[in-house]
Amino acid sequence: MMHLFVSRRGDDGFTLVETLAALLVFALMTMGLVPLLISSLQGADLSRSVTINKNAAVEAMERVRGLPYYVSFGAQNNKVDVLDLYFPKLAVEQAGWGQLYGAYKYTTDCSNATLANPACPRNIPDGTTLRFEAFFVDGSGALVDDDFPAAYTWDSTTGTDVPPSQMLDMTITAMWTQRGRARSFKLQSLIGDRRFSGIKVRGDANVEFGVQVLTSYSNDAGELSELLALGGKADSSIESRGISSADISVRAADVRLSNTATELAGFGGAAASYHAPPDITPGATNATGGTVTHTEVFDPVSPSELMQVAGVDNTSAGTLHARVANEQPSSAGTFSYSPGLGALDFWVRTQVDPSNNDLRKLDVTQPAFSIRGKAFRGTATGVTRALEAADRGVETSATLSLIGPTGTGLRILPTSFIAAQDSTFGGALIQISNFVAETTCEATDDPTSASATATWSADLRYWVADLDPTDEIVQPGYQVLNLTGGPGGDPLEVVMIENPLVYDGNTPAEDVYLFEDFDDPDNPKNGYLVHWSSLRNVAGTEDPTGRLTRAQIAGALIIDTARTNPAIKESGLNVQIGQLGCEAVDER
Repeated sequence: MMHLFVSRRGDDGFTLVETLAALLVFALMTMGLVPLLISSLQGADLSRSVTINKNAAVEAMERVRGLPYYVSFGAQNNKVDVLDLYFPKLAVEQAGWGQLYGAYKYTTDCSNATLANPACPRNIPDGTTLRFEAFFVDGSGALVDDDFPAAYTWDSTTGTDVPPSQMLDMTITAMWTQRGRARSFKLQSLIGDRRFSGIKVRGDANVEFGVQVLTSYSNDAGELSELLALGGKADSSIESRGISSADISVRAADVRLSNTATELAGFGGAAASYHAPPDITPGATNATGGTVTHTEVFDPVSPSELMQVAGVDNTSAGTLHARVANEQPSSAGTFSYSPGLGALDFWVRTQVDPSNNDLRKLDVTQPAFSIRGKAFRGTATGVTRALEAADRGVETSATLSLIGPTGTGLRILPTSFIAAQDSTFGGALIQISNFVAETTCEATDDPTSASATATWSADLRYWVADLDPTDEIVQPGYQVLNLTGGPGGDPLEVVMIENPLVYDGNTPAEDVYLFEDFDDPDNPKNGYLVHWSSLRNVAGTEDPTGRLTRAQIAGALIIDTARTNPAIKESGLNVQIGQLGCEAVDER
């Protein structure tokens, strides 16, 4: 008989040996994982501490970069800029503030224990020290081994704090201890004026024109052409943003004859333009004289000849420079006229109707407008005084002069009857001499030293038939007005209202007055002028901070003559003298 036996071992579980073997394998595996787990936890803790302190250093650097590099406020006894906070004039450590100067470097240590120091951020992590190390460098990054300048100070109450360089090397180090081991993270940056895209310095000085004369002519078909004769133009421009630039442009004359469709003729005097060649002073340029002839209008003196309508004698553009030296831009330029004494510097003729000229007795052999005799000069300058200068600032100026010996100057409407009685000024109805105009703008970091001024003065003579009608003695001659841009009303308006008699004819119909007036049909007045005015109350303007100043003279004298050809409304002269101005900005 056979018996079958079936094993039931799966129901009995693991043996003791098997269990011990499994525990041994688990222990061996755990012993390998635990150090890895511990290392991972330690790495996460280190990474967290590095991140926290790195962010603290980055935020500290952004805080420094966000501050103005240099600001000088008069009577501002506060730390307001990078140099105030991180390079103050302290030869020894300031107690409790963790700042120390040595070897041309300033070190500032910040922690939760030194938050009284405004140089220290408010959010320094516990156990962390932020060290700020600053030293001045030049444009190449080399150390500026210059001790404190005598005028350098952190507070601006004196307004004379002057750093030895416009660039600072800043290193910020975050230092802390992690599990007994010293750790650090370092950032380095060059700090300068952070407004690289903004204007730090700007200046402009311009003589828009020394003299501007406008008139018109008509041909046989009645077509009008216009003359623009501009005498003297200069523009000086300086600017600093990320880089500095300087420009000067000078033109001694610009004469243009045109109609609505085309440019008929033109002529220019000496001209020059320069753009910041470093430390180079260009030479002067000169231009010989020239004239403009109207190809369709005939000369009233010689009807068979075409009329020369305007001319310019020898001119020059000199004292020119445009440069940037040591990051400080400057530019200057001058135009001048240089004919002989008594010669015509600059002249314009009007179109005269010979049949009507007996009334006004104009001397058509002479131009209706002229400047005579080495009298004409204008200058525009701009200069930046460096930060190292005790009187740092930006200064621009524009000047204009019409000064010469007796008998020279600007003349308008020469007449034959005045010349017969007084030929000193060529018989001109109006003569202007000793004209001087100037605008000066100075911007600084101190409103008490900033300034903007505008001044002008001139002697104006006009002819009258009797200097004193009350003395019953007919004595013709020139009345003299000493004009200025000072306060008060315009004396030319008073003369215009009085409208003195210039030429006493045999009958009232033959009388000619200074101003034309036909408003009274019962007593119409023939005259030489229709209007004149002088600019009064000229002054500059200053921003309250002193960093922006402006001044302008928008036409010191304006004179409109009556038409010299009754059939041509525009045949008179519009004369404007002296339009110039300046602006200075210092935002360093």
